[in-house]
Amino acid sequence: MRRIVVLGKGGIGKSTVIANLAILSHRTGLRTLQIGCDPKHDSYLKHADEGSVETVIARFARLGRMNGPELERLIVTGRTGVDVLEAGGPEPGQGCAGRVISVTLDLLNDYEKIYERYDHVFFDVLGDVVCGGFAAPLREREPSDVLLVVSAEYMAVYAANNIARGIRNVSHIGGARLCGIIANRVHDDREVAILETFAGQLGTRVLGVVPYSREVARADAYGRTITEEANDPKLQAAYAAVYQRLMTLQPEDRIVPTPLEDAAVRKLVFDGQDWSEPLRSVG
Repeated sequence: MRRIVVLGKGGIGKSTVIANLAILSHRTGLRTLQIGCDPKHDSYLKHADEGSVETVIARFARLGRMNGPELERLIVTGRTGVDVLEAGGPEPGQGCAGRVISVTLDLLNDYEKIYERYDHVFFDVLGDVVCGGFAAPLREREPSDVLLVVSAEYMAVYAANNIARGIRNVSHIGGARLCGIIANRVHDDREVAILETFAGQLGTRVLGVVPYSREVARADAYGRTITEEANDPKLQAAYAAVYQRLMTLQPEDRIVPTPLEDAAVRKLVFDGQDWSEPLRSVG
């Protein structure tokens, strides 16, 4: 069983990227599970109808207990053929979502029957926070391939660099290793250059470039994916290229990253932008 952990700034498109990769995995004949590790519990929406998946925390609140067999009952096979499981999270201000993720992973580790059913398990993790339960997938002792979904925006690169710090800091106890960057929502070659430089400084590479397209937002709005819709050959090719490179990774491609200092992140992003257009006053 191969563990693939996908992280990045909130709203950067992790769930969309993961959904397309998971569908490609399923279509190649591999048994595939996607686990949502975000309190928004919306990872499954690319595979199944809204409300069709009960979260771990909701089942626990309803039954007052949770164990391996109960966890297994929560797994739903979506219309895409991908199985989905959602950890969920408490109401805002009530409890710790990170704790829910930790408990879910502990149950999975204790009940190995679930993992044994799959060839690929994708973890869709809230990536702005790399503390407590949100870092749990990085602290797992089993080998995990970590992918960072990044755009050329400053906060997206900053968040990715912070996640790289987290991987480095827990590398002595966990099996998570950085395998590459997915450049997402890219507008032009200048942004590609920024992200390729960033990847190189971390010690890794860009696995693929997914261009910005309103088609992604349109598909998301209807709970679909580009891979299913097959109406944008360029985007389909981009996801397929990422998946192919993911499948052909070599042992030396799995690294402990060397994150940048904060000032270096800022310099990289802002020096790489085009500031030829002057600021305009309002009024």
